[in-house]
Amino acid sequence: MATASTPGVPAAAAARLAAARRWLLPDARAAARFDRSLTDIGELQDHLVCDLGGAAAAAALPGPEPAFDCLRWGGQVVLLGDTAEAVGRARAAFLHRPEWACEQDAPAVLPGAAGRPAPGYAATVRKVLLEPPGRLTARHSYAVALHPAAGPADAAALRQGHGWTVEKRVPTVAEALSRLKQTHPGLDPDRAAVLAEKLVMKAFPLLLTREAAFLRRLQTYLPDNLKPRTPELHKLEVDERGFARRLELTWLRMGGPPLSQLQFARGAAEMVAAAHTHATLMHLDLRLGNFVITERGVGLIDFGSSVMLNEDLTANRAVNSVIREMLLASEISHDLRRHRNKRLADNPAFTDLPYPPAAGYDLFALATCMTRPHDFDEFRGIVTFDRDGDDALRLSRLRQRVLLGTPNVPPIASVQELAEALDHEG
Repeated sequence: MATASTPGVPAAAAARLAAARRWLLPDARAAARFDRSLTDIGELQDHLVCDLGGAAAAAALPGPEPAFDCLRWGGQVVLLGDTAEAVGRARAAFLHRPEWACEQDAPAVLPGAAGRPAPGYAATVRKVLLEPPGRLTARHSYAVALHPAAGPADAAALRQGHGWTVEKRVPTVAEALSRLKQTHPGLDPDRAAVLAEKLVMKAFPLLLTREAAFLRRLQTYLPDNLKPRTPELHKLEVDERGFARRLELTWLRMGGPPLSQLQFARGAAEMVAAAHTHATLMHLDLRLGNFVITERGVGLIDFGSSVMLNEDLTANRAVNSVIREMLLASEISHDLRRHRNKRLADNPAFTDLPYPPAAGYDLFALATCMTRPHDFDEFRGIVTFDRDGDDALRLSRLRQRVLLGTPNVPPIASVQELAEALDHEG
């Protein structure tokens, strides 16, 4: 977090901060999230609080670009000042930028405490894109953004983070082509154009349609205590062929109470095991970026690559082709091949993987994820990691049991077995 305070008026700045806390926060958990942003300097934040004081302090405000990189997805810039004009000028820098959403039409008057006059003004701006326009990564295949939930806008709900849903849609051909140029700069331009159109017209709609069905299945078959830890499908829009073009989903917000590495591993294994046993669904894309640390525990998202256990993929030529190409190109598959080539993964559960897919694919990916939460920037400040600590050593031993087993003990054979082993640790 960065805080800019007007010199000579620390009491006024403190009053504005206290008033903003009352104005923003609906409950104790949200208050704890806000307070962590004030103390965990250097980590990705949920709130970036900038006290502008008067007009002269406006230059101290971080611009939209540096502010973006300080915040988690869905995080807020909280602009405070002693005049509406100062806050309004700061807010104007974020207007009309697609990566930001201004949550008020104009600066709001902060509530005074115990009959005292209002201590100043505030405005909040929320980070609604995963990356700013023009900056894409290999993991961002779809167009994903936060949007206000349908219906009349509730200003309090929006600023408190309760009035938002996730929009996930098939990108345009131009968007897909731009991404390919960045992630595969050596790709022939004509080949890139053909591939972008194929992805947008065939692969992405097919996978998004399957994801919608899988999300419904999860909400039907998961135990009630786990359903809030996967997105709920609120709205599905289809094209003239009946394929999904756009989904509206529950936002699983990153930033729950901090977890130990062992707690993260247990929560992740619990979710994957439940998907296998209750929904008979393999995830097949278990990267750290598809786990979310929420107020309710470890959540699991992005089921577009998923396949039912014992699903006959050959029954649908298009599905078979897309899933096969996706798995063969997956970084998880490359990692598994490297392990096998070095004789570091002899577990029979990995035989013949990655295609056709089997539950062992998720087992391998989960065992890898649980030993390296520090590789994912979004987990900084949420999942603790000590390379030489007890959790890291225990999980390293469990990973070894998954990959190779131990002398006279066969390897762990399933995610369910791994989840049980994690429950017995510590």
